Amino acid sequence: MSTLKDDVAARLKMLGCEVAAVDVWALDFCIDKAAHEICDACGLDDVPDELRDAQADRAAGAFLSAKYAVGGLSEEQTQKVVQQVNAGDTTVQFAADATPQQRISAAIGVLCAAGQDRFSHYRKLVW
Repeated sequence: MSTLKDDVAARLKMLGCEVAAVDVWALDFCIDKAAHEICDACGLDDVPDELRDAQADRAAGAFLSAKYAVGGLSEEQTQKVVQQVNAGDTTVQFAADATPQQRISAAIGVLCAAGQDRFSHYRKLVW
């Protein structure tokens, strides 16, 4: 079984973004951030195995968002970024006439919200 870091790196590669050696700390940060978001939303101490894919997508979205915000994505990468995203049984297709910036922003938004609809299944009350 692959590690979560490997899954996030593979997801980013699928989206046209290679993780360089200098990005390892940022990738770890994004993975931890995604875990905290999920745990906070569900009131849990650890991310359930069933939400591992959501954590990977959220980490990939946070990583892409940070890279995009600081100009770390090349024009070629923003052009390549998907016109369609598949997350589980959901498919989102972006407008063909959208600019590359609009498409990458939409893709990042989809990734950063991954699993939100499943959180209620794992939510526990915290007093």
